Amino acid sequence: MEKDGRCSEKNLYEVLGVGETATQQEIKKAYHKLALRLHPDKNKDDEEAKEKFQQLQKVICLTDLEADYLNPFETSTRINRLILPEFILQGSLCVLFLITWHWVFFLVALPVTCYHAMLYKERRHLIDVTEVFRGISFEKKLRFTKLGFYIFLFIMVVFRLTLSAVYSFTEDDDLLHLF
Repeated sequence: MEKDGRCSEKNLYEVLGVGETATQQEIKKAYHKLALRLHPDKNKDDEEAKEKFQQLQKVICLTDLEADYLNPFETSTRINRLILPEFILQGSLCVLFLITWHWVFFLVALPVTCYHAMLYKERRHLIDVTEVFRGISFEKKLRFTKLGFYIFLFIMVVFRLTLSAVYSFTEDDDLLHLF
């Protein structure tokens, strides 16, 4: 642990007594072994062991924070790069369904395409890095809903494709008109 409160990878390895090439499993094992040996319940009268145990806890906590940290700017930039291609693909898919006379698929895809067009028109399609934490629960629900929609649409297309393949092999007119 450095004097200004920051920790470095080297200090973590030194405190745990493992090499810098140690695997995650070796680090966990060394941590547990050291924590059991230095735990204040086992060393009630040893102040040095208590101090080392506290240092170990601080180093582990800070290392966890460093590993779990997500930079909102980088994350929103990564997501924003995928939004316009998603909108274009969804719109193209909707137009393709319309041109090929697949009305059911077109009517299923149309509301999402209209929603995407509305977001783009109102300039609300990109994630704002300054507002990202304010609406994160809504965005998460929205993304999972859209994922569910795309999975549903994919299943419908695969079902229709399978049905068409079966129709082409059996040439039964009634089978195609079921869906």
